[in-house]
Amino acid sequence: MRSRYGISETVLAHLPHSLRLCHRHKVWIDSSHHYPIGHLPELITAQQRHHRLAHRLSGTLAMATAEASRLIQGWFITLAQPELQERWRSRLTQIPPAPRQPEYSNLVRRRVRDHELIATYPEFVTMLGLIGDENWRSHRIPASQEVAPEVHRSAIDAVFAEAARRLGVTTLRPSRGGRLLSPASRASSFHNDALFRWVDPRGRVPTG
Repeated sequence: MRSRYGISETVLAHLPHSLRLCHRHKVWIDSSHHYPIGHLPELITAQQRHHRLAHRLSGTLAMATAEASRLIQGWFITLAQPELQERWRSRLTQIPPAPRQPEYSNLVRRRVRDHELIATYPEFVTMLGLIGDENWRSHRIPASQEVAPEVHRSAIDAVFAEAARRLGVTTLRPSRGGRLLSPASRASSFHNDALFRWVDPRGRVPTG
């Protein structure tokens, strides 16, 4: 962008949330460094989908962006989704090391390491499409609202099934590091899952 206008020095620029990479040069630009990502076509596809979502979800985009970011970061940090972790590890090995120069400071939007943000971007966009959709947002259970156990289970099951379908994974039900959990641990892990907490912020486990 700078070279196009004959600018050689560093400049400050505000990037919309839906602009993460340069299509022309196939370079990731939403980070402290610029990374070549042309060998990861799923990132380019995700950017195109992100741009379309930004127009379609204009009413919920800002809130959904923050929620989807927290969700993906939660999954990444807790190692809660083995199938997704495998994808992310594969991408992480394919992202080149950060160049020494130049470094572009982004004090407002930097919350996670560049490589983690890039590696999880396609799944972030996928979940943004679900989380920003008013139909799926209607499945959420307000913390102040009491609901029947069957209503709670129905909402959780529907959202988890749809998320798994969109992400192309077998299940989003709990496991840790690929190991099966005991029933008690599974219940505890499940109601603390980031997506469960998006549906029900109180993390309630139906007993009926």
